[in-house]
Amino acid sequence: MQPFCFSCSSPLLVVLFLLLLLRLSTPSLAWAAVSRTITVDRQGRGDFPTVQSAVDSVPDGNRDWIKIHVHAGSYWEKVTIPRRKGYILLEGHGSSTTDISFDANARAGIDQIMRRPNVGVDEHSPTMRSATFTVLADNFVARDISFKVLDFVFGSGQSIYIRGLCAHVQHARLDAGSPGGLVFKGRAVTGTGRIYLGRAWNGYATVVFYGTRMDDVVVPQGWQAWNAGNDVSQVTFAEVGCTGPGSDMSRREGWEKRLSDEEVKRFVDMKFIDDGWLSTQP
Repeated sequence: MQPFCFSCSSPLLVVLFLLLLLRLSTPSLAWAAVSRTITVDRQGRGDFPTVQSAVDSVPDGNRDWIKIHVHAGSYWEKVTIPRRKGYILLEGHGSSTTDISFDANARAGIDQIMRRPNVGVDEHSPTMRSATFTVLADNFVARDISFKVLDFVFGSGQSIYIRGLCAHVQHARLDAGSPGGLVFKGRAVTGTGRIYLGRAWNGYATVVFYGTRMDDVVVPQGWQAWNAGNDVSQVTFAEVGCTGPGSDMSRREGWEKRLSDEEVKRFVDMKFIDDGWLSTQP
């Protein structure tokens, strides 16, 4: 499973309203109904008062879809979906009324973070441990819930995000032949201060912004090579059809990719994350 996280480490505040569509590596089972529903209510009117306690109640090795329905409210907590707790449908009461947020940070210097060669997929890295929301399991779906995070979205997953607000992104594919990539469609990049659209966590990072409105918070160069070092030949950072004052590409890094029409279609089509598993979700 390729982990995926929302994390925080700087004063930049953004809100992600999203239908989380995670590309999962395990082949999907035939369609199955939800076997049971667990409720979360921070006022104590559900089965559990926190999202994490509900997740913890799912048996290790679970292979039956379990819905965790989160009642309206703001849940201030860090949440991790462990590797052995798959087949979870996390459902909010609505993305405008249900959210998960936290403000932990890596509490480590950049040298300590960058010494780990696979920091994007290292569960013990300071950044990984600081994440507000972490998914390590196969077969996970989130609907109608918001994730309020500081600073950035990171990981090695393969995902498409539709609508909402976004901060900068840190991504790493495991190797040149691995699937992976983060695609942001019709969203907005906004906030306070100045940000990169993305930083390469390794030499195979892949991030595409498509039809995104960008406020004047994006640094002119747009992207940072970071852990890719001097070899950015296999880094795919791209913008297509974006608007707003932050979308001016005239001063972008020279190694930003210019995608062909065929490449754009591959990234923005739902087939990028769907080999049939979406149609088999509960």
